[in-house]
Amino acid sequence: MTETNLRKANATIGHIEDSLPEDSSGQITVKEVSSITADPVVDQYPFSGQQIIQGTISYVEPSTYTDGRTVSINFELRTDSSLFLTDVATDSISIESAISEFMQATGESISIYRNLHAAEDALWEFLMTADRVLEITVLDHGEEVGYTEIEGIDVDDVIGEFAIENASVGFVEDGNEIFVEYRGGSLQIETDWPDGREFIIQTFEKEVLSG
Repeated sequence: MTETNLRKANATIGHIEDSLPEDSSGQITVKEVSSITADPVVDQYPFSGQQIIQGTISYVEPSTYTDGRTVSINFELRTDSSLFLTDVATDSISIESAISEFMQATGESISIYRNLHAAEDALWEFLMTADRVLEITVLDHGEEVGYTEIEGIDVDDVIGEFAIENASVGFVEDGNEIFVEYRGGSLQIETDWPDGREFIIQTFEKEVLSG
């Protein structure tokens, strides 16, 4: 199963895809770069018409004792929401080095931040749009606890206020079920619906990034 990591990006050029060479640079190869226009699959989607630059990063992960291994990372840069997505296997190590190499390959015309820095209340809004909330764990005095289990505080006062550690929620759209796990700025999305992943990403953009 892959995990979709969410980051913010800042692109300083107009035609972003022109800065993504499909050749090798050091430990990284950028390939299969293409651009599509976002087709809304959620109501009142605020970023309709944005460009989605997508491709694959092939990164040679160095090793002290072996020749290393090649890690393949699918990426998307969504131009209006400034959301940068990477899909990696859940057992992959940190992709910080790959992202650093990727920025250098673009001539540093794209800045990709380490974290998303989503507003906590907006993240709650995203999770609460789900049809089923299976679990949301928050931090309470440094300890992880279910959001409905905090003593002495009404649940309504927890929502939107407490820092979210992880969550499991379920969406149903036109009869299609989508299971979503959120953890530390990453999403795992399970669905048989071909548009399910895009539905979740657009819902996230709408609720968290539209301002």
